[in-house]
Amino acid sequence: WTDTNGALIPYHPRTINLRLETLRKVLRRAVENKDIPSMPCTIKLLKTPTSLPRYATPEQLKEWLACLSPEHRLRAQFSANTGITDTDLSLLLWKDYDADLALLSFTRRKTQEPNVIPLNKAAVSILTRLRKVAAGPYVFGGVKSVRRAYRTASANSGINITPHMLRHTFATHLLSKGAPLSHLRVLLGHQDQKTTQIYARVIPDYLR
Repeated sequence: WTDTNGALIPYHPRTINLRLETLRKVLRRAVENKDIPSMPCTIKLLKTPTSLPRYATPEQLKEWLACLSPEHRLRAQFSANTGITDTDLSLLLWKDYDADLALLSFTRRKTQEPNVIPLNKAAVSILTRLRKVAAGPYVFGGVKSVRRAYRTASANSGINITPHMLRHTFATHLLSKGAPLSHLRVLLGHQDQKTTQIYARVIPDYLR
């Protein structure tokens, strides 16, 4: 990559991959629409350095949660206690919840795979509170502007926590308590054990 003067611009590999992926999608659509006969070339993505998941310590999480409104706090606490992605939380239905067995049965949007996970006492308590005021089929249907609320809480607390960091926080805390990686893989809905394995690299730092 060069600028107008021919000077090299050091783009991050992930940035380059995003552009390559966009180009690949455009070309595939052109083939589907018969604008071009076939893919003109093979587009391979660059290898990117593996970055460790970012997480919050219990103390950081508590301080950050205190800066949220009650409705956003319950949603964030539920995410941190289940590891469910923010997208899946938005689609979570009351019919997915078995209160007698304390289980959630739902299809993960990213993989389209069915997933059944047990809930701890904190998660059950949150659902019990929400069910008393439920006004629709979605568990968190009344919670709006989630990302904006999280950004505001991060600014007010000085602790930057994103929706996906809550998932990483759940995984890191669980492993720190001695949970096997194989169990964590099921709870997170990972298809490949290698995806879960990266959390093992986080634990020594977390314990320090």
